[in-house]
Amino acid sequence: MATRIQFENNCEVGVFSKLTNAYCLVAIGGSENFYSAFEAELADVIPVVKTSIGGTRIIGRLCVGNKNGLLLPHTTTDQEGIQLLLQRIDERLSALGNCIACNDHVALTHPDLDKETEELIADVLGVEVFRQTIAGNILVGSYCAFSNRGGLVHPHTSIEDLDELSTLLQVPLVAGTVNRGSEVIAAGMTVNDWTAFCGSDTTATELSVIESVFKLREGQPTAIVDDMRKSLIDSYVYGPVLSTNVARILVCLEEVGAQYELVPVDMVAGEHKSPAHVARNPFGQVPAFQDESRAISKYVLRKGGSELLRESNLSQSAQVDVWIEVEAQTFDTAMSAISFECFTKPIFMGGTTNDQIVQENVVKLIKALEIYEARLSNYKYLAGDFISLADLGHTPMLRYLLATPHASVVDAYPQVKAWIRDIMKRPSVKKVTELMKIPSPK
Repeated sequence: MATRIQFENNCEVGVFSKLTNAYCLVAIGGSENFYSAFEAELADVIPVVKTSIGGTRIIGRLCVGNKNGLLLPHTTTDQEGIQLLLQRIDERLSALGNCIACNDHVALTHPDLDKETEELIADVLGVEVFRQTIAGNILVGSYCAFSNRGGLVHPHTSIEDLDELSTLLQVPLVAGTVNRGSEVIAAGMTVNDWTAFCGSDTTATELSVIESVFKLREGQPTAIVDDMRKSLIDSYVYGPVLSTNVARILVCLEEVGAQYELVPVDMVAGEHKSPAHVARNPFGQVPAFQDESRAISKYVLRKGGSELLRESNLSQSAQVDVWIEVEAQTFDTAMSAISFECFTKPIFMGGTTNDQIVQENVVKLIKALEIYEARLSNYKYLAGDFISLADLGHTPMLRYLLATPHASVVDAYPQVKAWIRDIMKRPSVKKVTELMKIPSPK
């Protein structure tokens, strides 16, 4: 259905809100009636986020987004509370919402938009991009609104242009108005696949047209969101969360805000050797990571645009690679043996811990910690004074170390101990390590 509302006696609700199938942004400083209208309709299915953009409340005109992500002007600050898969754009046409209109599949843009911005739109929002005008207007984001089910465009759009745009968007379009004859469609309304919010001046006739062309009475939000959730899942990770290799990838997925689903694999029952799993991982190992291609942590971070690899700086990137290798060859080697003997062997395999192997590897671990202590005496993190995958890659195995009777080995290394405290409290790490319900060691 379509709901008529206003923001501080202003009917241009599309200026002060942005609605997609995955989230809704609303400007700060509104009335409780304004917020309650959104929350009553949306709160059970998608988040409603109160925010500003670039210190202003005209958020609907400054951003553009869909279920895949959100594009913001470069003036947006980190303190404005938008925790989504987003990308800042240094574009001279900074009112992105006026210059771009999109659904989950197609974007129409201002003809003069920078080529780099066009590429970002395609990459971040996962859409085909077409440079267009609407009824001769270059501000396409202002003079139309469309979802995956229909669209409303400037009332002077010709029949030929309607047909062309409808073909591009693959949705039915109607030329019309909002707010009692306003041609600035997107300023007067915001819409997704199951609901719309229109300015309070929108007439009953205009409202009827909106509900008809957007098919708002046909879509059930829970069904749409369930279908959307399946399509939003970027990655399926196969394996037990207690596997440090699986957990490492989950931390990276959390870092980039990707939607993923963990598919358990019962290794005790031999599921990792089944034909279905071997098809995902020919070596019958976990994790098996299924997306557009099989991937590992670096791929996840690159795809998500994370700075945890520091690839924009060759010197820093080299240090990240060096310390990832150090972790793999020293810390992980020792800890793998310790965790196997303390947890895997006695708990999951019914065996007996070999104390000699444990002690030999505790010695190796101490040697690694000595190297780490020296490094961390000069830098806050392993690769430098910035956190990176070199640090976060340790966290799953650190979860095991801290659960063993040998956790006290770090007490002799104050810099290492402080570093562990720091990286283990990172939100992505906390979320994943809380999933790792490690049994008491034998």
